[in-house]
Amino acid sequence: MVYQADGLWWHPHIKVYTSCVEGDASALRKHATWLLDLVAKFKPPSDESRSALEKNTHLEVSGKKAAIEERLRGPVLQVSQHLSLDQVQSFFLFKRWWKDEGRGTAPERLGASDLIKVTEYYFAERLHLLKTAEEVLIRAQEESETKEILKDIIQQGFEKPRGAKATGRSPWPRRQDDRRKAG
Repeated sequence: MVYQADGLWWHPHIKVYTSCVEGDASALRKHATWLLDLVAKFKPPSDESRSALEKNTHLEVSGKKAAIEERLRGPVLQVSQHLSLDQVQSFFLFKRWWKDEGRGTAPERLGASDLIKVTEYYFAERLHLLKTAEEVLIRAQEESETKEILKDIIQQGFEKPRGAKATGRSPWPRRQDDRRKAG
């Protein structure tokens, strides 16, 4: 079986940041939803993702399939639990980290030093996402193409509120005086 994972995959943020710094604004358009939602796109573990990882043989992203190898399930679930990260996102993170490390066959369990390394890799991804957002804001003051992309991203944000729960509550923290009224 194949699990559709488009919403949980991300292009490596360090590559997007590098493209942005080098002046390639086209990469930003593909990365717009991540720039809009920032680190909120990293999801917590869920029963749906755990089930997808355990019951499917492949994950599909933009029509491309990634095999879920049996031996990766243990380390991926370990990473998910350690980082409190969605299991499918942990799969992508682990595979990317393992490849970048130039390792061979993945072990059935990760040792403490590998968990530290994958944690550093994860937070480097988050940091580069934020650095990309910062770079976009800086470049938008100087470059018309980046300014247009930023304008489009902001417009998307106003047109489609993200992060608001079905309860109707805003994803934004309330002001101090609003908290007193609610209490």
